This record gives sequence, C-alpha cells and structure tokens, in this order.
Amino acid sequence: MWQGNATLVHEMEEELPRGLKPDAIICAVGGGGLLGGIALGAEDVGWEDGTPFPATQTYLMDLSSVPIIGVETHGSACFYHSVQATRGNESQLPPGAAVKEVTVSDALRAYSVKRSTRQDEAIEDRTVRVAHLASLSSRATSLGASSPSASVVQMAVDRKGGVRCITVSDERAMEAALRFTGMAVPVAVAAVVAWSSAPDPVIL
Repeated sequence: MWQGNATLVHEMEEELPRGLKPDAIICAVGGGGLLGGIALGAEDVGWEDGTPFPATQTYLMDLSSVPIIGVETHGSACFYHSVQATRGNESQLPPGAAVKEVTVSDALRAYSVKRSTRQDEAIEDRTVRVAHLASLSSRATSLGASSPSASVVQMAVDRKGGVRCITVSDERAMEAALRFTGMAVPVAVAAVVAWSSAPDPVIL
C-alpha cells in the first residue's frame, strides 16, 4: 500500500517544472497508510534531503526537504498522540485511550532496507508508542482508525525532512472548507485545508 501511495508523489514531481519542489505536502491521516506512502515517494524523488525541523519550530522554514503535514481532527487523532508519545512528549489523551509500546521489525524492514545502501544490512528492532482510542468522537468517520500503523509512526519520527502532526476541530475543518471551496465536503477532506486558517492548531 505504501508503494502504491508513493506514486502520488512521483506524479507530482512529473507535473512540476524541473527542479521545483512544493512548499509542503499536506494529507489527512487515519491509520497512516497515505502518509507512509508519501514519505517513501518523497525520498524516491529527492524531496527528503534537508535538515529536520527543530522541535521548538512553529512555522515552516525554507528547507531543501519538503515537509509533510499530517492533519487529523481532534476526535480521531490516534496518529498525533502516537507520534507525541514516541517523541517523549506529553499529550492529553481522550477518555478511555491508552498508549502501549510496540516493537517494529519486519513491517519496517522494507522501508529501512529501501533507505540502506546494502540490501543485507542488519536492521535493528525499534520500539514506538502507539495510542489506541477507545472511541472516536469526530465526525470524520473516514479517518476512523482506533490506532495507527506503528511502522508509519516510526517513519514520521525518523524522517529527515520532518513530519508535522496537526489536529483541528470538526467545526474548524468545516468552516475552512466552506471558506475555501464554498461547498460542504466530508470532514476528513475539510481537515486538510483547515490547518492554514486555524488560529490554534496543535503542531509537533
């Protein structure tokens, strides 16, 4: 699935003038499959050659690497909470949610080997912290994952160019969609445009 989603970035690179990169790639996040594919695609086309975002940085910088911005609604933010926990940051979990440690080995192997210059290079197991939501309070049902892919959480934490996780309310998402498109669209779609207009996004 990651490799299939990676072709989206290949197509973007083909459509842009030679040498031009987007300022950022913004995607909705549920379990992380789309974001994982975008991360692989960005590496394929040379859009992951910059330096990481400083942990304290709030706004985008002009880096050679293309940042990935993953957007979730407050009531479906399993990926946000997982990345926060894996990075050692605290986040306020919704009622009934829990975080557990997961060992990432074989599932991450394809991604790790892809980045390696040696196909037979030993790959160490990694431990990430994955949030499990007891229930979803968001109307963004198409983002309805109770927990994300541990492998994609690890990709997000390790990515040289950085992955930012943003959460917005359902109401803010719909307001932004109406402002930008003039139409009522699914909340999961609306969340993608909401990050640029929300005065209080939660940003990693």
